[in-house]
Amino acid sequence: MSRRNIPRPSIPTKSANPARGRGTDQQQQQQKKQKLSDEVPPPSASKTAPSETRRPPPQKDQGRQTESPAGQAALKAYDKAVKVTAERERYRTDRDNFRAKFKISESQLQETDAEVEKLKKELAEAKTAAASAEAEMEKMKVEEKKKLQEADAKGYEAGIKRAALEYTQTAHQMVNDELETRLPDFFELGTNSYTGEHRMHHMGR
Repeated sequence: MSRRNIPRPSIPTKSANPARGRGTDQQQQQQKKQKLSDEVPPPSASKTAPSETRRPPPQKDQGRQTESPAGQAALKAYDKAVKVTAERERYRTDRDNFRAKFKISESQLQETDAEVEKLKKELAEAKTAAASAEAEMEKMKVEEKKKLQEADAKGYEAGIKRAALEYTQTAHQMVNDELETRLPDFFELGTNSYTGEHRMHHMGR
């Protein structure tokens, strides 16, 4: 019997028997689901209980409980590295903030020093101006006092002249009044003198 005449076994395929292939796929999917459900531990009652204030912990924490010591050590090292990185970042941020604040403070200090120097200069100028004004005021006071003294002297002289004039006018008025009062007597005396002289002249002839 030749090898060509030996019947070959037929291998069933999905195309040959669709119903059988579909059933096999469903069984494989069910087996995978069952395997996954067996691997994942069921949640505890305390974690599945409803709570208003607490949320269920993330799947990461649940997975750590079933990890090996080496994996837990690696996770701890990773957490520590994350914390160290966060600390370094916080330190770097604080350092940058401090440097920025220091620069701002230094700039403000320089501005304050410049403002103080400016105020000192203005104060010195104000003092100089005040001293000049005070000296000018003293000079004006001296000149005003001198003018008042001169005016007083002139007024005194004018008063004396005025008083002398008034006295002279009064004396003249008194003399005139006296003359007017005695004028008839003077006239009579003159007349008598003239008459006597005339008589004496005739008698001498």
